[in-house]
Amino acid sequence: MKRLLSVIVALALAVNASAQFGIMGGVTTSINTVESSSVSGKDITQFHAGIAYKFKIGGCAIQPGIQYNVKGEKLEAEDFTALLKTGFVEVPVQFQIGARISNFRPFIFAEPYLGFAFKNETSQTINLEESIEDNWNTVRDRLEFGLGFGAGIDISKNLQLSAKYVLNSKPVYYNNTLQSYDITQQKCAGIMVTAGIFF
Repeated sequence: MKRLLSVIVALALAVNASAQFGIMGGVTTSINTVESSSVSGKDITQFHAGIAYKFKIGGCAIQPGIQYNVKGEKLEAEDFTALLKTGFVEVPVQFQIGARISNFRPFIFAEPYLGFAFKNETSQTINLEESIEDNWNTVRDRLEFGLGFGAGIDISKNLQLSAKYVLNSKPVYYNNTLQSYDITQQKCAGIMVTAGIFF
């Protein structure tokens, strides 16, 4: 029993010694997937920012965090425009596989996440006259979950750069005020480029 406790304490100390707190931030580009004969969709770029805690195990690591991430879409038709921006509070957990090479640690990762829509901005103009602002009318479900996967690199012990592709497992938007335009449901796929400083 004493030997088992000694092993557990040693592992806990080793993990704690290799753990780092980080501040993260970057850009989020939402890839529009509108399929409609009368409406065109355009990608929009917003931002994300948050904190993370990295537990290194050799060249690999587990990196949970919390972030504010803004996604959205832009829709255009002959007599209609809409810009939707939704801010999610997300909890990602990143599983990294990599190898230390001198002062660098390149890695690949998978990142499941959960999120909740905290803020929504909707600006719509129909028939080029009427402006409609309904903050939650276009959001199908405020709860989201999905998966990201990508690659990154740790530079020395303090700087991390990464890029990933993310996809929600269910639609984010439901344009129930625009059903006559035959707009399909949106899943808000996107690309995120992130820089982090760890201490």
